[in-house]
Amino acid sequence: MTKEATKTTLDQSSIIVVEGAGANEMNGEYTRASDDSWGRPIWTHKTDSQYQLWWENNSWMLGRRSKYYIVHSDAKLPPLKGWQRGHSSWSLGAIPTIYAKDAPREVNIPFIIMVENAGDKSVNGEYKRAGSYSGKPQWNKTEDPAFYVWYRPEDGGHWRIGKTNDYYYICPGATNLPPESGWEVGKEAFGGRYTWCPNNAGGPVPTTRRLS
Repeated sequence: MTKEATKTTLDQSSIIVVEGAGANEMNGEYTRASDDSWGRPIWTHKTDSQYQLWWENNSWMLGRRSKYYIVHSDAKLPPLKGWQRGHSSWSLGAIPTIYAKDAPREVNIPFIIMVENAGDKSVNGEYKRAGSYSGKPQWNKTEDPAFYVWYRPEDGGHWRIGKTNDYYYICPGATNLPPESGWEVGKEAFGGRYTWCPNNAGGPVPTTRRLS
């Protein structure tokens, strides 16, 4: 794997990035809200304001009142580590990674990503690192170079698997690397906005696996 700089410390003006959460709808960018909670800043999801990052009862929380991750801390700013599943933990899945968008940190970029388990078998296989696109790494399928895994910033950010104008599968979220789960059939993502996606792309949706 190669290492590239991305982000680390927070301050009150930071845009906070949440990635890797099992509750995929909570992934994305959070911006500073105009109000506070118990003297501490609040951040709100950039595209879905029901999700916030806030402090109460000696804990920082990420999500919404009935469904959230939590870290017990009296810190003035949200901790980057120590998060756990909170209320409705059965539906939250993986613990998220949290960081400031504009502060440097190292991210391991895999040279190979495996796409597996897709209903459309043509996308399955080995993808090798092939430069960057939209400021994030992209991968090209070894056996059929017409296929890519790549990132686009539209609709709050999302990853695509497919060809240049054929988005077979889409995963919402502005993560640094393509998510391992949470993919959707391309023509069904974002309320069917990408209706030109191939009709043969269907479920089950793929998973990705990062190799060397």
